[in-house]
Amino acid sequence: MTVWLSHALDLPSLNDPAPLPAELAADYPESPRSTSEIDAAFAKLAKYDDCLAEAATLTLDGKKTGGRGRSREDDLGVCRLVLAEAPESEPMFPQLQTAGEAFMAAQKSARPERLHRLAASFRAEFLAERTAWQVEELSRVEKDEGQKASWHMRRVALAAQAWLRSLKSSSSAQETVERQRAELVESFSMFTQFVRLTPDALAQTVGATDFMTAAEEVMALANGTGGRKATEFSALDACRKLLAAFNALVVE
Repeated sequence: MTVWLSHALDLPSLNDPAPLPAELAADYPESPRSTSEIDAAFAKLAKYDDCLAEAATLTLDGKKTGGRGRSREDDLGVCRLVLAEAPESEPMFPQLQTAGEAFMAAQKSARPERLHRLAASFRAEFLAERTAWQVEELSRVEKDEGQKASWHMRRVALAAQAWLRSLKSSSSAQETVERQRAELVESFSMFTQFVRLTPDALAQTVGATDFMTAAEEVMALANGTGGRKATEFSALDACRKLLAAFNALVVE
C-alpha cells in the first residue's frame, strides 16, 4: 500500500540563502487554489529551478567566459529561455521574475561579488514562492481528502522545512525560530495522535516507519532532547533525511 502524496519536496541545501520575510510568513489559506492551478505553479517553478541550477553552476565556477569567444550569457541558455517564456503563462511570479532578470542583466558587466548576491537573491525569491505554493497544496489536500495520513505527513515535512529555514534567518530572531519550532511541535503532535487513533493507516503504508523515525530525529533536535543542540548542520542533516523519507512515499 502507498499513500497518494502529490509533489515531492526538494531537499534543502547548505548553500541556500537566508529566507525572505515572505517565506517565513507563508500562511495557510482557508480557500486554496484549484489542483490545476497548483500543478501549473509547480510545473512553472520547476523551470525556474532548472534556470537556478544552471546559474549556480556558472556562479560557483566564477568564470567570466565559458570558452573561446563565449560570454557568460552564452552559458545561460536555459535561464534566458525560461525568463523569456515565463510571462506568457500563469501563474505569474513577479518578484521571482524580476530577480531572475536582474541576475541575467548583470552578466556582462557585474563583478563576481555582485553576481553572487544577485544569484542568492534569485534563489531566495524562488524559495519564498515555492513555499507559498507548498502551503497552498497542503490546504488543498485537506479540502479534498481531510486530515488523513497524506495531510499529516506533508504538514510535518513542511513544518520541519520551515523550522530549518528559520535557523538560517539573517536576523537570527529567536522569536522567529521559536514560532517555527512551535508549529513543528504542533504538527508532529497531531500526527502522532492520528497514528494512535488510526494505526492501520500507517502500518500498511510502505515507508511510513522510515518517515516516523526521521520525524522523531528532527523533533529530538528541535526540542533539545537529551541536551542535544540543533546546529545548522545537524538540523540540515535531519531535515534532509525526513524530506527524503517523505519523497519515498510520493506518488505523483
